Formats: sequence, structure tokens, C-alpha cells
Amino acid sequence: MDFKEFQNILVENEKRIIDNSEEISIRKSASIRKSYFQSINHSGDLANYILVISSSKNGQSMLFKLKESGYKSYLDIFEFYKDQIDLEDKTSISTLKEGEKYSSIEISCLSGNFNIMKGMYICDEETHPYAIIKATIGGATNNRIPNRRSYDDSWVNDDYLEMKYFLEKESQENTENFSFAHKPNALIFNGLLSGENIPIHIFSRQNQEGEYVYKGIYFANSILPGNTSFSLVYSHSFETGSFRDKRYAFIDKYDQSDFAALSSRREFLQKVAIPTVGLYKNVDSSLMGNPFKNPDYLKTIEAQKGIEDFGENEVLKYERHRIETFSSSLARQVEKTSNVDEGFSIRSFSQNGDPIDINVKTTSNEKGTNPFSLSMREYLAMAKRKEDYFIYRVFDIHSKAPKFFVLPYPQEKVLNFYTHDFLCLVK
Repeated sequence: MDFKEFQNILVENEKRIIDNSEEISIRKSASIRKSYFQSINHSGDLANYILVISSSKNGQSMLFKLKESGYKSYLDIFEFYKDQIDLEDKTSISTLKEGEKYSSIEISCLSGNFNIMKGMYICDEETHPYAIIKATIGGATNNRIPNRRSYDDSWVNDDYLEMKYFLEKESQENTENFSFAHKPNALIFNGLLSGENIPIHIFSRQNQEGEYVYKGIYFANSILPGNTSFSLVYSHSFETGSFRDKRYAFIDKYDQSDFAALSSRREFLQKVAIPTVGLYKNVDSSLMGNPFKNPDYLKTIEAQKGIEDFGENEVLKYERHRIETFSSSLARQVEKTSNVDEGFSIRSFSQNGDPIDINVKTTSNEKGTNPFSLSMREYLAMAKRKEDYFIYRVFDIHSKAPKFFVLPYPQEKVLNFYTHDFLCLVK
């Protein structure tokens, strides 16, 4: 069965429901589905849409109503024809063409999230994450408040090389402290901070009535004043001249921000168990970055400076509180090391009062499963100190509940070690 035949069967079924049902909710739901069925252009996307809406609470309620009213449902049709259609025929990010028009429904197929009211989507979150953005230039009108603009997205220049794009709405507290509740905001911000250059596919339109035009891949260059909007730069122009300078200016601003404010909402870091997802034992190359890409050391150092200081200060506070419960005098002796060659970050104490060394590794990643680096000095210190050496993995620092887990000796039980760079000497 070809796609058009499958599509027509679905559309005609919804028309029958609209024409014959006396219940308003059933007709309205059928009308929405018909619109989606008519706008989707691939059989795999149609199947995915049917499965998504069928699994929702409202979808299950509607399926019950349709069955109770004697109608054949969209799920019944899919189950009957699923062996005759190509379930792998889906919209692909690789087939997008700059300058071509796409509907909101077509764009939603790329992420598998069929909520067309969303302005930002995250795709391939666990492997090679990228974002999809829909921007209405000049502002999107809030229908509940006539003539009021809710988002003033705009092109900064006439050649579409740079865009000002507003974040999904965050609280004032979040924007002031670079703490983002919405995943797309956090994804873009963390990519900007770490220099990972998260690809952002932009679709824009001039008004709410028009179709979206695909503009290409962009990267976040900075968070603009007020921390409510991003500067997004066309990928072919990114990191040239002033764009690179703007990113470094942002990192300077971020490093100078009041990190104490990030921790003012809680008393201490939350200690959690070591993740059991197996990422440390079965590391995909995508988790390690591209070893063949020339590293930008300056960018890496600048991006990590404030993050590392924040993690160490939080662990220092946590350790002093922990030890205070059994020895006030020892708690006062917990301190950060002043010698970077020591191979650890903090000197603390065990429950028995014996000295222990803590190496703090901090990233803004939400799950703490992304790779981190150990220097040769740190690795040798770990091998020498053994049971008295601990790695505190601090992560998710921009949330309201930053977390950490402890990697005790032998760390080889929970970590794999990979050669990433080579030190070369002339023979």
C-alpha cells in the first residue's frame, strides 16, 4: 500500500465521524486529526502520530468514546494496515532544504512531538542532541490578549546571519541565576557555555498566518542582556571575527556572576547514587566528543573556570557540614588545596578522622553521565592514595537541586579510561 492510499483511508474515516457524530468533543477531535493526517507527508510519521496520540490520557479516552459510539478509530485502521506500510518512511533533518516552506505539523514530525504550539523542540537528546526552533519574526501575538506581543524574535541583519530569539518563558529568578527549567533553554545554554555548539535548526515566518521557511543551522553565540533571549548565528559565519569575541564576552559575564545566588535556594548539594545506565561501561564514541577535532583550549578553559570553582565551593560546604556532625575541630580544617600539583581539589576527613583527598569534577550536564578528564597528576594521586582518594562528580548545577555522586577506590570498577590526546617528544 502506498502512502497516499493509507492517508486517504485515515482522512475519509475522520470525515465520516465529523459528518455523523452528534457529540461536539468527538467532532472537534476528529477535525484536528484530519488536519494532521492531511498535512503529514510520510507513512512512518503518520504511524508515529497515531501511536503518540493513542498513548496519551486524552487519546485513550477518545478511543473509548469512538468505540462506544460504534466508529472505527484511527488506531483500528493503523493496526489493520501496519504490515502494508513503510514505518521507516519518516521526515528527516537531512532532507531539509534552505528556503523551502514547511508547516507546523511537518516540523513537529522531526522531533516526534506533535504539539504544534511549542516553539522549541529537542531531538536525539541522548546521543547527538540538536534543537528545532520556530520563530515568528516581529512577535507572536498572544490570542488571549489582543495586539500584545509575547515574543519579539527578530533578524539582527538583512542577510539572515544572526537572529535574536527568545527563550521559552522562565521565572525571573531562573533568568537572573542562569537556571533554566525548560529543557530546550538549558540545552542551548549549556552548549553555549561548554562550547559544544549545539546545532539549532531555524524555521521562521513573518506572521502567524504564514508557513515557516527553513533558514538552516545556527549556533548560540551569546545570551543577550536580561538573560531572556539568545543571539543565534548562522553556522557558516559562526566563530569568525566579532561573533567569537561576543561569546568570550558572555563567558566573562557568566564567570563574574554571583554563583552564591545559585546555591541560595538550598542548604547543600544533593548526594545521589552512581548512575546505573551503563554509560561508563559501554561508552559510545558520541559521548567522548570528536578526538579528531582540533581542541580550542582557550574556549575550554574559559568555559570551565566558573563551573569548577562553583563545584569545589559547594563540595567544601557539604564536607564541612558532614564533618561538623562528629568533629567541629576537623570541620574547620577542611580546605581547598592551594597547590594544583597535588592531584586533588579538597582535603577532608573520613568518619574515623583520617585525611582523605577529594577531586571535584563539575559540569552543567543534567545527568552527570558525560565524560570528564583526569590529568596524569590526578591519575597518579588516585593510584597512590587508593582508599583515601575520592572523585566527587558534581552535575546539574543550573537546576534548583544540583547533585553529586561519589566514585570511591577502586574507580576502575565504575569508570573506563580512554586515551584522548598524545604527548609528543622529539626523539
